[in-house]
Amino acid sequence: MLYLKQILKAEKMINQRKTVVTMGISGSGEEEYLARFKKYAEERGKTVGEYLVGKRIFEQAERNDMEWSRDRILKAHHGTMKATKSAVFEDVGSEILSLPARDSVAAINLHGCFYKQYLYELDVDGFYINQLNPDFYIYFMNDVDSITRSLKKREQWDFLFGKEKPATSYPNYGRDRILEWQSVEYMIAKLLANGDFVASTANSRAELKKRLFVIPTKAHESILYRLIFEPWRRIYYFGMPLTLFNDDKYKKDRARIDELKAWLEEKVILVDPRYVEPLSKKHLSEIDRPMYSHVVFRDLRMLIPQCKDGMIAFFPKSVMSSGVQDELREQSELTRKTWLIYPPDRPASPFLTERSVVISRGERQFMRKFLKDLGPKYLEQVKRAEKEYS
Repeated sequence: MLYLKQILKAEKMINQRKTVVTMGISGSGEEEYLARFKKYAEERGKTVGEYLVGKRIFEQAERNDMEWSRDRILKAHHGTMKATKSAVFEDVGSEILSLPARDSVAAINLHGCFYKQYLYELDVDGFYINQLNPDFYIYFMNDVDSITRSLKKREQWDFLFGKEKPATSYPNYGRDRILEWQSVEYMIAKLLANGDFVASTANSRAELKKRLFVIPTKAHESILYRLIFEPWRRIYYFGMPLTLFNDDKYKKDRARIDELKAWLEEKVILVDPRYVEPLSKKHLSEIDRPMYSHVVFRDLRMLIPQCKDGMIAFFPKSVMSSGVQDELREQSELTRKTWLIYPPDRPASPFLTERSVVISRGERQFMRKFLKDLGPKYLEQVKRAEKEYS
């Protein structure tokens, strides 16, 4: 009865207009992701108000006869920029009110900070965030190589990759600044979600807290769609011994991982670290501490916390993976349900089984157990959602 009440409550919430604040560092591909999401949602009968604050700042400046250069925008006068941004937020607030009250979402995309003149500068306006009162926050991220390629196309970021010091004396200077920038932007998003930047008349901190989700921009747009319009969906972290599967001899094992992923994504929201995995064979042959530290922080502190329903760890082969062990430990100590899929003909390490609530020997056994755990009411909800997609 309790679960049914939760489903009914979720169905009622689905129809209400949502407001979502999305963030990400320059070059992450967040605008492209939001464009795909808008198309995906509108094809399913939803209304999406897409508000790109950065783009609107230039439009507002042009209306005020200010021709700001995109490549030198961070040099604009602080007071003038603040006034321009305020005008943009006032317009956005008014436009949100014109969206339908049902089956709609306002997605406001902005930056939490910029890396400017070799230091970080905060770019959050707490007053207007408070006025927007978002239902939750999204932090968009991309792999560092993709961001590097994007930033190199713009003069604005030449100092990260150019011919002057410190870039010339530090081969990975630009890459490492991007890694740091991502962690700073995420921390700002987390502070916003926790209510630490927001002035409010709320009676308790719990009233201020909002959920924060991390979405790789190379992931499918259905993830954001489900978070907004299908909040009843369970969300799991998908772990596998990824760094051991670069070799061609593991091609069939990678295909099995992809097949299981496709089966799971029909039913739940799946967080897959491979969308932002930067570790190539070259990285694995050398100890690259900045990159390695970012990978550990990303998986354990950014991706896993949002997966409140647990983790699914899949080993197509019996191999050692300290990464999966750490991920299982993290989810286990968060008291979440962990699923281990291990080859039926191989002994599993006690350090794996100790952190695993449900152990399956192969995909078929796992599928049977997982469907039973989801239950008939949840699966019926999935079927109704699929009909809506059609």
